[in-house]
Amino acid sequence: MKAQKLLLILPIILLSGCNKKVITREQYDSMYDHLCEMWEKTLSAHDYDYAFFGDSRVAGGSFSLEFSSYNVVNLGIGGDKVSNCIRRYNLIEAAKPETVFLAVGGNDALSSEFSKDTFISEYNQLLNKFKNSEINVIMHTIPGLTVSSSIAEKDVKNGNEKIAVANEEIKKMANEFSYTLIDLQALMCKEDGRLKDDYSADGCHFTYSGYQVWYGEIMKIIAK
Repeated sequence: MKAQKLLLILPIILLSGCNKKVITREQYDSMYDHLCEMWEKTLSAHDYDYAFFGDSRVAGGSFSLEFSSYNVVNLGIGGDKVSNCIRRYNLIEAAKPETVFLAVGGNDALSSEFSKDTFISEYNQLLNKFKNSEINVIMHTIPGLTVSSSIAEKDVKNGNEKIAVANEEIKKMANEFSYTLIDLQALMCKEDGRLKDDYSADGCHFTYSGYQVWYGEIMKIIAK
């Protein structure tokens, strides 16, 4: 129980210091690596059936509650890009899951420095790590944004255009690596690529209704 509580607390500690006005990038990276090292130690004492690996949309999921009949772990960290998942792949090695639900790439696409070539290269690096480990991987497309009090129309339009580019590449890579793909974009978004109103309160992160859609798709896979 103590280990499980620490798994929940560590991402919160990390995120509490994410304001760039308070700490530098170097300080953030040092804290990130240190907390992941601590996290790794708690994971190594367990063997998990399923791990959920990715960014804030993963971090916000109640996977251990929804799938309480299974041994699952949430390895989501808010703000993570594909490069971060490569950086902390040691958590996967420590958790030793049979299957990983990988949902990442949104922060890459929404970055002002987004490059399709870099995205493809880094995502392939991550997938090759999984391939070498023989872990079963379930990939996900990235649901788009929608207008909210914190996300303006122009930002939604620009962000969704880049998310569409990233999703095309994710689909290609899922096919190349022969990994199962959950198309969250198709399931959770309107025809124009924007999140359905019921599925997000802030224009990006999922509501309870949004997560229920995702949980349903996960259960279809677990049930097999």
